[in-house]
Amino acid sequence: GGFNRFAHQSALPSPQDATIRRRSYDAPYSRAWLDLRTEPMVFEFPALPAGRFAVAQWFDLWGQNLAHVSSRAAAGKAQRVLIAGPDWKGPPPRSIDRVVQSSTSLVGGTLRVAAATPGDGASVAALQAQFRLQPLSAFLKRPAPKAAPVPALPRWDEARGDGRDFVAYVNALLPFVAPDPAEAIALRRLAAIGMGAGRAFDAATLH
Repeated sequence: GGFNRFAHQSALPSPQDATIRRRSYDAPYSRAWLDLRTEPMVFEFPALPAGRFAVAQWFDLWGQNLAHVSSRAAAGKAQRVLIAGPDWKGPPPRSIDRVVQSSTSLVGGTLRVAAATPGDGASVAALQAQFRLQPLSAFLKRPAPKAAPVPALPRWDEARGDGRDFVAYVNALLPFVAPDPAEAIALRRLAAIGMGAGRAFDAATLH
């Protein structure tokens, strides 16, 4: 569905749905990937009706959890979260409740909205539409900065990802990771097998 937008699963999942392991069958999933190279994104978590539960999780390319936002933690109030990449600097708007800064410029997120009763997918879809993602410039009603080019990422192939070719996927994602001194020694060693930001990789060359 592209970056910086939610892809909502409106129908309640069934036991035959295997897209997520150990899923919650009373809470459809929404997914999003944020591209934060141009500017931060603002995630708006609405005030939900009493008794309704929703939780959003945001994580970086290392798989580290950046933030959890839930109706329980928010005590029923709306929340506005600014999610920024590693290069962003500046004070957040006063109307922002929380700032989350990632060390990677691509950030993933999942959202779950629980059904009120078994089989109640209609109200879930209505609530999903209230969760919003928008660039900081749009949130502030200002002109948008020049957009970064669309990331050229390889299409995922399960067989390649589970084999030696996983290095090609790592190389494609490393340009979106801020240099970390703690990883410098490991990355220098891994360069010997062809791992590096944006490098081409051919598993056939390995012995």
